[in-house]
Formats: sequence, C-alpha cells, structure tokens
Amino acid sequence: MAPNGREWLKKRSLTTKLAISILSIVFCGAIALLLFFEHHSTPILASHITEIAEKSLQKSVMPIVGSAIEMEQATENLKNNLSKFSNKDEKIFYDLMRSTVQTMEHEGADFGSVWIYVFEPDTYKQGTLFTATNKNGKFQFLRSNIDDLYSSFPWFKDVPKEEKIFWTEPYIDTENENNPLVTTCIIPFKFKGSDDFNGLVSISIHLNKIQSQISRIQFHERGRFVMFSQKGLYIVHPEADVLLKKTIYDIAEEYNIPQFAEIGYNALELKKRGHIKMPRVSDKYGPVVFFYAPIPYIDWGMGLYFPQEQFFEPIRKFQIQVSVFMIFVLIILFALISWICHYSTKPLLDLSKVAEQYGKGDFSAELTNTYSSDEIGVVTKAFNNMRGNLLKLIEEEKKAVADKQKAASELEIAEEIQQSALPDDFPVNPNFEIFASMDAAQRVGGDFYDFFFTDDEHIVIVIADVAGKGIPASLYMMTAKSLIKTIAQTNCQTAEIFTKVNKELCGVNNNDYMFLTAFLAKINIKNGYTEYVNAGHNPPFLFSNGKYEQMSVNRNAVLGFMENMKYTAGNFRFNHNDRIFLYTDGVTEAENSKNEFFGEKRLAKVLQKANGSAQDTLLKVDAAMQKFTGGARQSDDITMLEFIFNGQENEVFVIDADTAQTDKVLEFVQNDMKKNGVEQTPRSNMLIAVGEAFANIASYAYENGGTVTIESKTDEEYYRLIFKDRGKKFNPLSQVDPDITQSAEERKIGGLGIFMIKQMTDIFEYVYADGCNVLTLGVKKVK
Repeated sequence: MAPNGREWLKKRSLTTKLAISILSIVFCGAIALLLFFEHHSTPILASHITEIAEKSLQKSVMPIVGSAIEMEQATENLKNNLSKFSNKDEKIFYDLMRSTVQTMEHEGADFGSVWIYVFEPDTYKQGTLFTATNKNGKFQFLRSNIDDLYSSFPWFKDVPKEEKIFWTEPYIDTENENNPLVTTCIIPFKFKGSDDFNGLVSISIHLNKIQSQISRIQFHERGRFVMFSQKGLYIVHPEADVLLKKTIYDIAEEYNIPQFAEIGYNALELKKRGHIKMPRVSDKYGPVVFFYAPIPYIDWGMGLYFPQEQFFEPIRKFQIQVSVFMIFVLIILFALISWICHYSTKPLLDLSKVAEQYGKGDFSAELTNTYSSDEIGVVTKAFNNMRGNLLKLIEEEKKAVADKQKAASELEIAEEIQQSALPDDFPVNPNFEIFASMDAAQRVGGDFYDFFFTDDEHIVIVIADVAGKGIPASLYMMTAKSLIKTIAQTNCQTAEIFTKVNKELCGVNNNDYMFLTAFLAKINIKNGYTEYVNAGHNPPFLFSNGKYEQMSVNRNAVLGFMENMKYTAGNFRFNHNDRIFLYTDGVTEAENSKNEFFGEKRLAKVLQKANGSAQDTLLKVDAAMQKFTGGARQSDDITMLEFIFNGQENEVFVIDADTAQTDKVLEFVQNDMKKNGVEQTPRSNMLIAVGEAFANIASYAYENGGTVTIESKTDEEYYRLIFKDRGKKFNPLSQVDPDITQSAEERKIGGLGIFMIKQMTDIFEYVYADGCNVLTLGVKKVK
C-alpha cells in the first residue's frame, strides 16, 4: 500500500479499518476458491458420486439376495426331506411343513405360505395341494384337491419340468385376505420310488415390505430406486401408473428411449452392472444418470437414477473446505487488525471471550468494564442485559420442561395401568365366543369393558362409560371396574350388584362429580339363561332369529349419582348362535366433517351384515365408522364387545313363581315330553309330579315374588326336569314320608305332595348351589 494510503487508513474509524481489511482478504480468498473449485472439484465430485451410487445400489441389493438365499435353502431342504418319503405320507407332509414354517418364523423371514403339490406324472394339472401358513401366531394346514392347476395358478405354466429352483414373476396372492404381492420359489421333485416328477414344493415370500423399504430410500434427495423382475416388470417405481403395470421394455418403447432396453438386457440377460447417461426417464425428469445391477439368485434387476445436475449439488460439502480456508484467512486478518487497532481492540477481545463462553452455555462470566462513549460500550451493556435475561429464561425453561416431563410420565403410567386393567386374553370355550376393544379419545379414557367367570357355568360381561375423559376419568373407571367385579363374584342377585356398586361409588370422594353408565349381563354358558341390569347405558343389540334388534331394557339410573337407588334386572335366554353386541356412545356419536352422527341406524345396518366371528363384527363396525368420519378427530372413547352363544340347545323355561302360571308350566312340560318321545304313562306321572313341585315352590319359596327356571334334559333312558329358584333354602328329601295307612283326620298336615312326587318319579334329587335350590325330577321314557 502506498504511504498516502497508509496515512489515510490510520485516520479512519475502527469500523472502517476492519471493513477494508476483511473485504480485501475475503475478496482475495474468494478469487482463489473459485479458481481452485473450477479446476479440481468437478471431476472429483463426479467420481465420488458415482462410487457412492454404486455402493448404495449394491447395499440395496444385498437384503433381497439374503432373503432369496434363505428361501432357496428352506425350499431345497423341504424338497430333500420330501423325496425320502412316498407321496401318500400326508402325516409327514404336515410335520415337515410345520417345521419349515416354524424355522422361517424363527429366522424372521417375511414369508407367505409353504406349498406341496402332489400329482401323477401323466396328470400334471390335477393333483392335491397342501398349504401351510402361520396366521396370527397359529399354524394352519390345508389340503385341497386341484382339478386344473393352471386355471387356479396360471404362473405354474412357466415352471420347467426339471429339478432346479425356479422363481415366479411377482403376483398378487388372492388367497390371502390382505392380497399381498408375493413371489414364489419352486422346485419340482420325485417322491421316493417314483421315476418321474410327481411333486412340487414351493415357499412364497411377501414383497410388500421390500417394496416399502426400497421406495423410502432416497439418494441425494431426488435420486430414486427402482426394481424390476426377470421379465422387466417394475416391482418398485415412484410412479403409480408404472408400478406393476409396465416393464422396462415398455418404457423404452413408450418414451422412445432405447437405453432402457439396453439396461434390461445388461442387468437381466448378461447379469452386468453399470451406469448409462439418459436424456430423460419420464416427463418429470430431464437428463439423468441411471445406475443398474443384477440381483443374483432371483435374476431380477435394481436401478437408481437421479438428475445429472445433482452431480454438482454436493458442492455444499465443499463449503467445509472453504470454511477451513476462511478460518486461516481470519487468523491472518486477526493479526492484521490487532496490529492496526492495538489497544483500542482490547475491550472487543474481552467481549469476544465472554461471548464465546456464553455461546457454550457458560454464563458465569460478567462484563464489568463498560465504555459508554463508543459502540463497544453499548454492546457491553447489551451483553450484560442479555446475560440476565438468558439466565432467567433458562431457569423458566428448565422448570417448564421438568413439569412437562412429569406430566407426560404420569400420563404414560396411567395409560399403561389402564391398558393392563382391560382383559385382552379372550377365553376359548366351546359354549361361547367373546371379543372386545377400547380406543381412547385421549391417551387414557373413561370407557371400560370386562368379563369374568363367577363359577363354572356363569360368565359376567360388563361395558361402561364414565362421564369424563383423561386421568380423572381413568382413575374413576378403575375404581368402578374393581367394585363391579368384586361384588359380582359374591354371587348376589344381578340387580343387587349395581345397587351395591352405586352405594360404594356415591361414598367415594368425587370432587369432579363423575358418574358412569353401565350394562352388565350374567350368562349361563350351558343353557343360555341370562339376567341383566342396565344403568342408563345404550341398549345393546341382540341377534336372534337371523337379525339384530336393539333390546328394550329398563335403563335405571346411572351409577355414582344417587346413593339410595334400587336397580331392577331383566332376563332372556340365548338360543344357539345368538349374539349380543354392547357398545358405548362413542360409536353412535362419532361425527363426520358435516357434524353428522354415525347413529344407531347405521350401526344396525353394519351389524346386520356381520356373520363372522366376534372380532370380525368389531372390525366391520370400526371400518364403517372410519369410512363415515373420513379421518375426523375422535371426540369420545370408543368401546365395543360382542358375545356369541354356542351352548347346548336344551329346552329352558323361565316363569314367575305364581300358582296362576301352573297351566303354562304343565303345557311346556307336556309338549317337551312328547318331543322327546316319553310314553303316555311316565308322561302322566311326570305331569302330576311337576304340578306338585311347582305348587310348592310358588307357594313357599318367595315372600315377595321371584322366578323359577325349568330346564329339560334327556338321554336314551331318562327324561329329566331341573327346577331352579333363589327362594328360601328347602330340602324336600329331609321331609319324613306321611303315614298313608292313617285316615286324613289322623295324619299330620304337610308332606303328602312331596310323597306323591317320590311315588310318581324314578329320579328325585336335590342340591343347594350358588344360592339356588336345585330340584331334579326324572322318569324313564319307556315303561
């Protein structure tokens, strides 16, 4: 710099000096960087991207190759084992296929099913197909006769008639309810003692997971992976109108890009890897670089394409080198500024050290020297103010984060406790089927369901809805659920269960003034007799005689609202294959975007179409709700439960314990005995005995009225009637027979009716069980 220039610089302000120095050095550095980048970066970046792309492509291929090897080994092992046995050893098929399925599950393979096809050498299209799958953790084995193999499975036509591994083209597995995309590994073989091929063994592998994994991979943001089969069919492609619809050769012809055909030939026929520059791959992409590689074993191909312009996009990474260079320049700049500014820059250096500590989160240092006459003094004061504000803000933020973490932890614990309280181990019982679900609107909710046995013959099902949401409703729900189960298991009257539960809930400290609606049913799983009590809950839907109808129930009052409420019960009897569907108002009050409710009419229509398992019913209702709401936010807890009765179809008659009902009882017994082939004489005797027995129960069992359950059972020799009442305990077998040799005036009053029953029946038994008098009368069907 000329002397006059140096003198001019000395007279300028610190800001000017620093600006001129920094601008000069940055300008020189920028020129140097531009020259360096121009001459050296382009070929380096292109080579680097090419190497990364090829490695990424190879890395994507390896998991597919691993899965193919596992499938081929499993298929080969199964084929080798089968060839040691005759094609008649179906028990061996079952054992070998089960072992194969378990092995594949243990190894974590995403397989679909295992097949063995047995045929006669001269009738390849006709044979027997054995299929094994693992569905929801359960092994399933199916045997089916095939009349036309090619009609059912067209791709079998391509299988060569030689003992080597063959992979099918991808196809949709229509036998699977989820319709997954699969490919199948097949080996023809000969059973023991056969001279010609008479068997096929195959294992299918699901491709959906592989499709999803590859589709999610991105290379340099705009790079895309594709995968194509032996015939060039795109299995993975970013465009929906190409995926599983067009081959790589179709694209070559459609877009007049012969490079696609060359890629297919190199990868699929010559098994070569490489890359090709292409003018475009579709209307969405301009010039691209297309990398390709074969997939060994299954003879498929994998491709990766991305815009050529992205070869130079990694220049951003080169900025790191520029930054390092700039640091070096700044060091020189710092020395120059120190020489120019000397003592005038010392306060600025102090300020920079403190700022560096602040940047690391250390706010212990405090600036004490302030210069109010220049810019540094203003900045120093600002830093001191900033330090105080930051310290205060950090403390507030720490407290807020701690409170938020505590609330989240409590909510997570409440959610886990609530989920663990809801039973999810649905019993497997020949007499019934049950399934239930609860989907909370928030992380925890106020709905619940429950089911439990009170003895070997009775199961209780419960559904309830607490008026509230969140943790308070969840805690109240758990209290109510525990009370209902505890009281129900004491075998008290059904109505008395809710009477006692209500009293206990009203005594609970309930600052949020909560209450709940509930429905409880106690079901005899042998004969279907059911007593229920409803506390202000939605009436269930009962399926009987081929259709669902909403029950007409006495709602009673809600639980936990009024302490001295008395609850009344109702009853009905399940017939074989009858169902009951319980739900909370979260189902019928689900809203769509138009603020319309799902409603009971829509629910009834959905239920009427449900004829599968209990779980299937709930899934269909949920699917209908999702379709109706269209993804709208769930505003209330949704809980559902369905019970299907599969019990024995014994005749059961429930009637009030009233002598005025005697004719109805005798009519029921008379018709039932005729239906079961009881001859006239024992029939007459049984009617006399039944009249006496019912009269005794109606007259003496209850003080304020009750019911009598009469159930008939029959076998080859005897016809039996079982009377059950919950009246006063009375054992007729303990009564002394009257002396019939005495005159009526001489005999003591009472006992004659029981004596007549003994004389008229061949079976006269009594027990007191579960709070019930159980009297059994029986006669021989043939005298």
